[in-house]
Amino acid sequence: MARKKWLDIYHILRDRIIDEIYPPDGDFPTNLQLMKEFEVHSATIQNAVNALIRDGLIFSSGSNPNRRKVRPIPYRSNRRGDFLEEHGDLGKEELFDIKILYEEEDLPKGILDELAPPVLYYHTKQYRNDILIAVTRSYIPSVVPLKELREMLKQPHAMIYDCLKLLGIDPVDCQENLITSLATQSEMRDLNLPVQSSVPIVRVVRRVFESDGRLVQVCYMVDRADCYEFEYRFPLF
Repeated sequence: MARKKWLDIYHILRDRIIDEIYPPDGDFPTNLQLMKEFEVHSATIQNAVNALIRDGLIFSSGSNPNRRKVRPIPYRSNRRGDFLEEHGDLGKEELFDIKILYEEEDLPKGILDELAPPVLYYHTKQYRNDILIAVTRSYIPSVVPLKELREMLKQPHAMIYDCLKLLGIDPVDCQENLITSLATQSEMRDLNLPVQSSVPIVRVVRRVFESDGRLVQVCYMVDRADCYEFEYRFPLF
Protein backbone atom coordinates (compact mmCIF):
# COMPACT_ATOMS: atom_id res chain seq x y z
CA MET A 1 0.00 0.00 0.00
CA ALA A 2 1.44 3.37 -1.07
CA ARG A 3 2.25 5.80 1.70
CA LYS A 4 0.05 8.89 1.85
CA LYS A 5 1.52 11.96 0.14
CA TRP A 6 1.13 14.18 3.22
CA LEU A 7 3.28 11.77 5.23
CA ASP A 8 6.09 12.00 2.67
CA ILE A 9 5.93 15.80 2.84
CA TYR A 10 5.86 15.66 6.66
CA HIS A 11 9.11 13.66 6.74
CA ILE A 12 10.79 16.04 4.28
CA LEU A 13 9.80 19.08 6.34
CA ARG A 14 10.70 17.37 9.59
CA ASP A 15 14.19 16.57 8.28
CA ARG A 16 14.64 20.19 7.17
CA ILE A 17 13.80 21.40 10.69
CA ILE A 18 16.11 18.87 12.36
CA ASP A 19 18.94 19.70 9.91
CA GLU A 20 18.25 23.43 10.53
CA ILE A 21 17.59 24.14 6.86
CA TYR A 22 14.71 26.01 8.44
CA PRO A 23 16.66 27.76 11.21
CA PRO A 24 15.44 27.59 14.83
CA ASP A 25 13.12 30.44 15.77
CA GLY A 26 12.86 31.41 12.09
CA ASP A 27 9.72 31.72 9.99
CA PHE A 28 8.26 28.50 8.62
CA PRO A 29 6.97 28.55 5.00
CA THR A 30 3.33 29.37 4.48
CA ASN A 31 0.88 26.74 3.27
CA LEU A 32 0.70 28.49 -0.08
CA GLN A 33 4.47 28.34 -0.50
CA LEU A 34 4.48 24.64 0.36
CA MET A 35 1.56 23.92 -1.99
CA LYS A 36 3.53 25.48 -4.85
CA GLU A 37 6.73 23.63 -3.95
CA PHE A 38 5.17 20.17 -3.63
CA GLU A 39 2.40 20.73 -6.20
CA VAL A 40 -0.35 19.36 -3.96
CA HIS A 41 -3.71 20.52 -2.61
CA SER A 42 -4.08 22.59 0.56
CA ALA A 43 -5.51 19.67 2.57
CA THR A 44 -2.39 17.60 1.91
CA ILE A 45 -0.13 20.39 3.18
CA GLN A 46 -2.36 21.04 6.17
CA ASN A 47 -2.14 17.38 7.24
CA ALA A 48 1.67 17.55 7.14
CA VAL A 49 1.71 20.88 8.99
CA ASN A 50 -0.69 19.58 11.66
CA ALA A 51 1.66 16.65 12.31
CA LEU A 52 4.60 19.05 12.73
CA ILE A 53 2.55 21.13 15.19
CA ARG A 54 1.63 18.02 17.19
CA ASP A 55 5.33 17.14 17.34
CA GLY A 56 6.14 20.60 18.68
CA LEU A 57 8.42 21.34 15.72
CA ILE A 58 6.51 24.44 14.62
CA PHE A 59 4.06 26.71 16.42
CA SER A 60 1.71 29.56 15.63
CA SER A 61 3.25 33.00 16.03
CA GLY A 62 1.29 36.01 17.26
CA SER A 63 -2.37 36.57 16.52
CA ASN A 64 -2.20 35.17 12.97
CA PRO A 65 -2.53 31.35 13.13
CA ASN A 66 -1.29 31.08 9.53
CA ARG A 67 2.08 32.58 10.48
CA ARG A 68 4.28 29.90 12.00
CA LYS A 69 7.78 29.73 13.41
CA VAL A 70 10.25 26.90 13.79
CA ARG A 71 10.85 25.56 17.29
CA PRO A 72 13.76 27.37 18.95
CA ILE A 73 16.88 25.64 20.20
CA PRO A 74 16.14 24.29 23.71
CA TYR A 75 17.18 26.72 26.43
CA ARG A 76 19.71 25.41 28.95
CA SER A 77 18.29 26.09 32.39
CA ASN A 78 20.54 26.12 35.44
CA ARG A 79 17.42 26.03 37.69
CA ARG A 80 18.73 28.77 39.97
CA GLY A 81 16.54 31.45 41.47
CA ASP A 82 13.35 32.92 40.08
CA PHE A 83 12.19 32.42 36.49
CA LEU A 84 12.43 36.12 35.62
CA GLU A 85 15.87 36.38 37.18
CA GLU A 86 17.14 33.46 35.09
CA HIS A 87 15.54 34.42 31.76
CA GLY A 88 15.94 38.20 31.91
CA ASP A 89 14.32 40.27 29.16
CA LEU A 90 13.36 37.12 27.22
CA GLY A 91 11.15 35.89 30.07
CA LYS A 92 7.62 36.84 31.03
CA GLU A 93 5.56 35.50 33.90
CA GLU A 94 1.77 35.75 33.93
CA LEU A 95 -0.10 35.54 37.23
CA PHE A 96 -3.00 33.16 36.65
CA ASP A 97 -4.34 32.77 40.20
CA ILE A 98 -3.32 33.65 43.74
CA LYS A 99 -5.27 33.02 46.95
CA ILE A 100 -4.94 31.86 50.53
CA LEU A 101 -6.30 28.38 51.25
CA TYR A 102 -7.62 28.06 54.78
CA GLU A 103 -9.23 24.60 54.74
CA GLU A 104 -7.60 21.19 54.42
CA GLU A 105 -10.09 20.12 51.74
CA ASP A 106 -8.81 22.96 49.53
CA LEU A 107 -5.31 21.46 49.44
CA PRO A 108 -4.13 18.53 47.29
CA LYS A 109 -3.39 15.41 49.31
CA GLY A 110 0.29 15.55 48.43
CA ILE A 111 0.52 19.05 49.88
CA LEU A 112 -1.39 18.07 53.04
CA ASP A 113 1.30 15.48 53.74
CA GLU A 114 3.85 18.32 53.96
CA LEU A 115 2.05 21.60 54.76
CA ALA A 116 -0.83 22.60 57.00
CA PRO A 117 -3.25 25.43 56.17
CA PRO A 118 -3.29 28.33 55.84
CA VAL A 119 -1.25 28.12 52.63
CA LEU A 120 -0.76 30.65 49.85
CA TYR A 121 -1.56 29.19 46.41
CA TYR A 122 0.35 30.91 43.59
CA HIS A 123 -0.34 29.81 39.99
CA THR A 124 1.68 31.27 37.09
CA LYS A 125 2.34 30.75 33.39
CA GLN A 126 5.88 31.34 32.19
CA TYR A 127 6.93 32.44 28.71
CA ARG A 128 10.25 32.70 26.93
CA ASN A 129 10.34 34.57 23.61
CA ASP A 130 6.53 34.65 23.85
CA ILE A 131 6.33 30.83 23.89
CA LEU A 132 4.47 29.32 26.84
CA ILE A 133 7.09 26.93 28.21
CA ALA A 134 6.03 26.24 31.80
CA VAL A 135 3.12 26.33 34.23
CA THR A 136 3.70 26.48 37.98
CA ARG A 137 1.53 25.91 41.04
CA SER A 138 3.25 26.95 44.27
CA TYR A 139 2.16 26.37 47.86
CA ILE A 140 3.73 28.53 50.58
CA PRO A 141 3.06 27.91 54.30
CA SER A 142 2.52 30.64 56.87
CA VAL A 143 6.22 31.20 57.52
CA VAL A 144 5.49 34.85 56.59
CA PRO A 145 2.32 36.99 56.67
CA LEU A 146 0.47 35.41 53.75
CA LYS A 147 -1.79 38.38 52.99
CA GLU A 148 1.25 40.65 52.72
CA LEU A 149 3.05 38.15 50.51
CA ARG A 150 -0.05 37.82 48.32
CA GLU A 151 -0.15 41.56 47.68
CA MET A 152 3.57 41.67 46.90
CA LEU A 153 3.27 38.85 44.37
CA LYS A 154 0.43 40.65 42.58
CA GLN A 155 2.83 43.41 41.56
CA PRO A 156 4.29 43.39 38.00
CA HIS A 157 7.61 41.54 37.71
CA ALA A 158 7.41 40.27 41.29
CA MET A 159 9.83 37.44 42.09
CA ILE A 160 8.81 35.02 44.80
CA TYR A 161 12.20 34.48 46.45
CA ASP A 162 12.93 38.21 46.56
CA CYS A 163 9.53 38.74 48.21
CA LEU A 164 10.25 36.04 50.79
CA LYS A 165 13.59 37.67 51.59
CA LEU A 166 11.93 41.03 52.11
CA LEU A 167 9.61 39.34 54.62
CA GLY A 168 12.52 37.83 56.57
CA ILE A 169 12.81 34.37 54.98
CA ASP A 170 16.08 33.38 53.28
CA PRO A 171 15.53 30.42 50.86
CA VAL A 172 18.91 28.68 50.59
CA ASP A 173 18.33 25.09 49.48
CA CYS A 174 16.31 23.64 46.61
CA GLN A 175 15.42 20.03 45.85
CA GLU A 176 13.81 19.03 42.55
CA ASN A 177 12.33 15.74 41.35
CA LEU A 178 11.80 15.38 37.60
CA ILE A 179 9.75 12.93 35.54
CA THR A 180 9.62 13.06 31.73
CA SER A 181 6.47 11.96 29.95
CA LEU A 182 3.96 12.82 27.27
CA ALA A 183 1.46 15.44 28.38
CA THR A 184 -1.92 14.50 29.80
CA GLN A 185 -5.04 16.20 28.44
CA SER A 186 -5.03 18.72 31.32
CA GLU A 187 -1.32 19.46 30.79
CA MET A 188 -1.95 20.02 27.08
CA ARG A 189 -4.60 22.57 28.01
CA ASP A 190 -2.28 24.21 30.56
CA LEU A 191 0.50 24.60 27.99
CA ASN A 192 -1.78 25.43 25.04
CA LEU A 193 -0.56 22.35 23.17
CA PRO A 194 -2.53 20.87 20.27
CA VAL A 195 -4.96 18.06 21.06
CA GLN A 196 -3.23 14.65 20.79
CA SER A 197 0.12 16.41 20.97
CA SER A 198 3.23 14.25 21.13
CA VAL A 199 5.32 17.05 22.67
CA PRO A 200 7.22 15.68 25.70
CA ILE A 201 6.90 17.45 29.03
CA VAL A 202 8.83 17.40 32.30
CA ARG A 203 6.94 17.30 35.59
CA VAL A 204 8.98 18.97 38.30
CA VAL A 205 8.32 19.02 42.03
CA ARG A 206 10.43 21.70 43.70
CA ARG A 207 10.90 21.97 47.45
CA VAL A 208 12.66 25.03 48.85
CA PHE A 209 14.11 25.19 52.36
CA GLU A 210 15.41 27.86 54.70
CA SER A 211 18.85 27.52 56.31
CA ASP A 212 17.35 25.80 59.37
CA GLY A 213 15.74 23.14 57.16
CA ARG A 214 12.24 24.61 57.35
CA LEU A 215 10.15 23.98 54.21
CA VAL A 216 9.08 27.32 52.70
CA GLN A 217 7.71 26.29 49.28
CA VAL A 218 6.38 23.28 47.41
CA CYS A 219 5.97 23.96 43.70
CA TYR A 220 4.54 21.72 41.00
CA MET A 221 5.81 22.65 37.53
CA VAL A 222 5.06 21.34 34.07
CA ASP A 223 7.73 22.34 31.55
CA ARG A 224 7.91 21.74 27.81
CA ALA A 225 10.82 19.33 27.40
CA ASP A 226 11.34 20.38 23.78
CA CYS A 227 12.08 23.96 24.93
CA TYR A 228 14.25 23.16 27.93
CA GLU A 229 17.59 21.52 28.57
CA PHE A 230 18.14 21.04 32.30
CA GLU A 231 21.64 21.56 33.68
CA TYR A 232 22.68 20.58 37.20
CA ARG A 233 25.97 20.58 39.03
CA PHE A 234 26.45 19.06 42.47
CA PRO A 235 29.28 17.70 44.64
CA LEU A 236 30.12 13.98 44.70
CA PHE A 237 30.59 12.57 48.19
